[in-house]
Amino acid sequence: MEKEEEVLRVIGERRATEGHRIPDEVAGTMKIGIDGFLTEEENRLIKRTCQEFHLAFAFSDHQKGRLNAKLIPPVRIHTVEHECWNDKGPSYEFGIAGEVTDLLRAKMDSFVAEPTTSPYGNRWFVFRKPNRTLRWIQDLQKLNAVTIRDADSLPQADLLAESHAGRSIYSLIDLYSGYDQLPLDVRDRPYTAMHTPVGQLQMQVTPMGFTNAVAEAQRRMLAVAGDMFPEKCEPYIDDNPIKCAQEKDETEVRSGIRRFVWDHLQDIKDLLRWFLVYNIMASGPKSILAVPEVTILGFRCGAYNRKPDPAKTDKISQWPTPLRTTTEVRAFLGVVDFWRIFIKNFAKIVEPIRAMIREEGTMDLTEEREGAVQRLKDILTSETVALSAPCFNDEVGRPFILETDGGPLAVGGVLIQGDGGGKERSIRFESRTLNSAERRYSQFKKEVLHCLKTFQAYTFGRRFILRIDPTNVAGALKNYRPIDPTVGRWVGFIWQFDYKIERIAGIRNKADGLSRVCITPEGMEDAEPIDTFLEYEGGTLAVDNEMMSGECTSGELLIQTLDKGAPAVVAELREGPVTTRGRREENDSWGAIVGPKEELIAMAVEGGQEAVMSLVESRERKELQQVVNQMQEGKDGGKEGDKFFYVQSYEGLFREIGLLLVGNKQPTKVNIKAREEAERYVIRGGHLFRREEGVMPRRVVCGRSRQVNVIQAMHDGLAGGHRSSKRTLAKITPLYYWPGMADMIAIYCQTCLICQERSSVRVFEPLRPTRVLGPGHLVHLDLAVMPVSTDGYKYILDARDNLRGFVEAVALKKKIGRSVADWIEDFYLRHSFVRRFIADNGMKFVNHEVLGMLKRLCVPIKLIEPYHPEANAPVERGHRTLKNTIAKLAADHLGNWPKYLKHAVFAENMTPKRTTGCIPAELWYGREIDFPVEALVPTWNRLDDDPQITTEELIEETCQQILKNEEVVEDIVSRVLDSRMRDKARWDHVKNVRKEPLQVGEMVLLRNSALESTWPGQLGKRFKGPCRVAKRVGLNTFELEDLDGTVLKGPFPGQ
Repeated sequence: MEKEEEVLRVIGERRATEGHRIPDEVAGTMKIGIDGFLTEEENRLIKRTCQEFHLAFAFSDHQKGRLNAKLIPPVRIHTVEHECWNDKGPSYEFGIAGEVTDLLRAKMDSFVAEPTTSPYGNRWFVFRKPNRTLRWIQDLQKLNAVTIRDADSLPQADLLAESHAGRSIYSLIDLYSGYDQLPLDVRDRPYTAMHTPVGQLQMQVTPMGFTNAVAEAQRRMLAVAGDMFPEKCEPYIDDNPIKCAQEKDETEVRSGIRRFVWDHLQDIKDLLRWFLVYNIMASGPKSILAVPEVTILGFRCGAYNRKPDPAKTDKISQWPTPLRTTTEVRAFLGVVDFWRIFIKNFAKIVEPIRAMIREEGTMDLTEEREGAVQRLKDILTSETVALSAPCFNDEVGRPFILETDGGPLAVGGVLIQGDGGGKERSIRFESRTLNSAERRYSQFKKEVLHCLKTFQAYTFGRRFILRIDPTNVAGALKNYRPIDPTVGRWVGFIWQFDYKIERIAGIRNKADGLSRVCITPEGMEDAEPIDTFLEYEGGTLAVDNEMMSGECTSGELLIQTLDKGAPAVVAELREGPVTTRGRREENDSWGAIVGPKEELIAMAVEGGQEAVMSLVESRERKELQQVVNQMQEGKDGGKEGDKFFYVQSYEGLFREIGLLLVGNKQPTKVNIKAREEAERYVIRGGHLFRREEGVMPRRVVCGRSRQVNVIQAMHDGLAGGHRSSKRTLAKITPLYYWPGMADMIAIYCQTCLICQERSSVRVFEPLRPTRVLGPGHLVHLDLAVMPVSTDGYKYILDARDNLRGFVEAVALKKKIGRSVADWIEDFYLRHSFVRRFIADNGMKFVNHEVLGMLKRLCVPIKLIEPYHPEANAPVERGHRTLKNTIAKLAADHLGNWPKYLKHAVFAENMTPKRTTGCIPAELWYGREIDFPVEALVPTWNRLDDDPQITTEELIEETCQQILKNEEVVEDIVSRVLDSRMRDKARWDHVKNVRKEPLQVGEMVLLRNSALESTWPGQLGKRFKGPCRVAKRVGLNTFELEDLDGTVLKGPFPGQ
C-alpha cells in the first residue's frame, strides 16, 4: 500500500504542474456529436463540460490515472502450488532495439513496470500497431496455467446491446489504457517478471494477457459506476456506454439546449466525477460524446432500436461463394448464427446448408443451397433488419407475447410486445434445427419448453401471453402416461411461469412455417437436447400462489388451471366420471392417433384439475396393484414370505437396487453403483429401506410429489407446527431418506408463506460508507427529545460534522420550522465553509421555512431515506453521549438541563474521537486548543508563547501550522475511511445483509413493525403480502403494489 501511495503522490504532483489538458484547439478535435445532430449551443456546452472536467481525460501515457487502492483494493493473483519458471526474452530486429528500449523506459516512467529480482521469467514480444508505434505484450501462458480462475463473467452481448436500444442520444467513455490504470498487488507482482534489455522488470499494473484480467476489470468498473448502473451506465471492461431515457424530450431548458441533451450531459458529468474520485482517466481521443447512435458489441443501437453493425454484416455480403468444403460451411454458419435473433425462421432457411455437413449429406452445390446462402446475405444487409427494445415497466398495458411453432425438422418462436400505439412488434426471433433424436419429440416438448427456456429472461416473474395452436398441444403428447416422471418434470417447469393462453390458428402465427418444412434425411448434430436444462432446474418446486387453489390436498399431483377457457373436449371430460368415460380415437394434425391418455395430458396443460386427479390416482393404484400381483404370483406359486417390490414407486438407481434385491435382475444386468450400494438396502413390505449402523432402517422415498407430501406432513401437518427447517429435518431424518433431502426441506420451509409472515428475521441493506474530504463538507442535523425542563424546553437541535465530529446544539421549546430554520441559519453564517447538510425526513426539516432558508443561502440539504437512521449515524449516535453528559453534570438539577447543554457540548468538542484520535475543536478550527487547566498549570504550549515575536515569525509559524493541518487532514480522511470500512465489514458479518439488490417486479413481503409493539399484535402476522416491487424511488426505497396492480401508499424502505 505504501508503494501505491507513493505512485499516487507522484501522479498528483505531475498533474499539478501540467497545464490545462483540453484547450479550445484540443476540444475541437474530440468526437462530440455528428453533423446536424447537436445545436451550436449544445456543442459548445459539451465542450465546456469537457474542459471543466479536463482532469478526467488523458491524451498521453503521462496523463493516465491509477485506480485509488484505498477505495478499491489492487488486483490479486491466486495460484495453486507450483514451481517457478524462467523463460528467456524475445528476439527482435536490431533496427528497432532503440525503440524497444525507449518503450520499456517509458513504461517504467509511467509506473506500468518496475525493476525486480523475481525468480520468475515470462516471455514477451512487441509488434507494430497501425499508427506505427510499438505495443508491448506479455506472454503469461505459464502463469495462467497455475492461476485459480475467476468465475465472474461478462454481460451477454445481445442483452447488453438490447438494453441500449431505442435511445435518443449516447456517449461511449473509453478508458485510456484501461488495464494500465488497475494496480497489481505488490505481493503478486513477481509472477509477472520478464527479462528485458533494461534489466528484469515486473508489472505494476494488471497485465493484458492475465487470465482473470477481464473479470477483475469488469468488477472494478461496476464499482466505479456505482448507482449509475444499470439505469444510466453499464460498463463492459474499459468501455462505459452512457444511455439516456427512451423518451426524447425536445423542450428547451435554455436557449438552444434541449432537455434530452441536457439530461444526458448531467449523466456524463456524474460518471466523470466518479472517475475523478477513483482517480482513473478516460481517453480523450477515443471517447465519443453525444451521438444519435453507437455500436455496442457488434450491434448498432439508436432511436430505431438495434440492428447488426454494417461493418460486420458487410463481411457476410462479401463472403466468397460457393461453399466448397466443410470448413467453409462451418465458418459461414458460425458467423451468421450470431445474428440469428434478427432472422425469422432462421433454422428453416439454414437447413439446406446444414445438410451439407451431416454424416449422410453431400457437398453438392444445388440451387436450393445457393439460394439459402444468398437469402441470408440479403436479410442481414437489408436496411429494414431491426428489432424493437423491450419495455419492462408496463406489464398490464404492454405484456410480452410468446408465439411458438415447431415441426419435424426445426423449432422456433418469436417474442412480441406492443408499442405505445398498440401495434405488436417483434423483439427477437429464436429457431434451431433439431437432431435426429429430438425430431421424435412431441410437438409440445419442441415448442413450449424450448421457447420458455430461451425467453425466460424476459418472461420469468411476469404475466405474459402464450399463443399456441390447441390442436398441437392435445395431439402431440400421445406417448406419455400420467405417472411418467418426464411429464412431471415438464409440468413442474411450466408452473414456474405466470401466463395466459391465447389460442391462435397456425396461419396467424408469426412463428408458423417451421411446421411445414419438408423432412430431409436425418442426420446427427451436436446440439444439446431441448430439455437438458430440466436436469438442473426441474428439482425446484416453485408454484405460483396465485395459480394454486386451497382445495388441493397433499396426496394430489399439483395440476392447476392454467387457462380459464378450456376447449370443448376438456369441458366434456369434466362433466362426467372420467374414469369410466370413453372417447373415440382421432387423428391429430400430424396423423397420429389421439385417445383418452392424450386428452389427459392436454387437460394438465390447458386446465383440468379434479377430474384429472381422480383419473391419475385410479390408474396409478391399478398399475401398482398389477405389479404387486405379478411379483407375488411369480415364484413358486406365490408362497408366503416371498419378497415383492413396488416397482412404480421407485426410479433410477433405487429401482435397480430393489429389482436386484428381489432377484428380478441379475447383478450383471445393473450398473456398478447399484451393485455397490445394494448391501446398504433391504426390502420390507414391498418397499425399499436404507440400513445404517446404529439406527433404524429408513424408508426410501422417490418421486417429487411423495417427497413433498412427507415434508408437508412434518412441517404443515398436526405434528409439524411450522417449525424451522432444522427441526423439520430432525423429524424426517430418522424415518425417511432420499438424496438432497436437507436442501429440499430447507427450500420448502423458506418458501412457506405462513412461516414467512411470522418470521422474526430481518434483512438489512448493506452500508455504504461516506468519504468526506474536509471540515464542513457534510454536516448532520437532528432533533432529540428531552424531558420537559422547568423553563419549558423539550428538545435539543444539534449539528455534527461528519469527519471531525465537531458539534453545536441548542435547546428548543417547540420543534416548529421557524425556530429550526433560525438556528440553522445562525450556524451556517458563523461557519460559512459548510458545503451540505444532511437530515432525516421529519417535518421539523421538511417544511417551507427550513427549505426556503437553505435555498436562499444556496446550501444543499440531502434528506435520508425513510427508516434508515444509519445514514444519519454520526448525529444519531451523538445523542446518547450528550444526554449522558448532561445527566452527569445536572445530577441534582435535572429540571434545569438546558443550563448544562453548553457545558456538555464544550466537553464533547474537547474530547478526542476514537476514529480520528484528535480533538474535534482542533480539527474544526485548524489550530491547537488550550484546555482551561493549562492557565493554572502551564504546559509546553503555554511556556512556548513568546510575546516579543515579530510579524514575520508569526506569519512563518502560521504557514507551518497550515501545512501541518493539511497533512493531518489527509491522514484523518484515510483513517476515518478505514474505520468505516471496518464498521461496514462488521455490519455485513453480524447483520443479515441482503446479498442481491431488489429489482422491479420481484415479489416481497412487507414487515409490519408497528404491530409488534402492541399487545393485541403479539400473535399477528409480522409480514404482510405478498407484494410486488413496482418502482425504485431511491437507493434503498421502493414503491410497492398488490398483485392486482394497486399501488400501496409508500414509499417503503428495503429493510
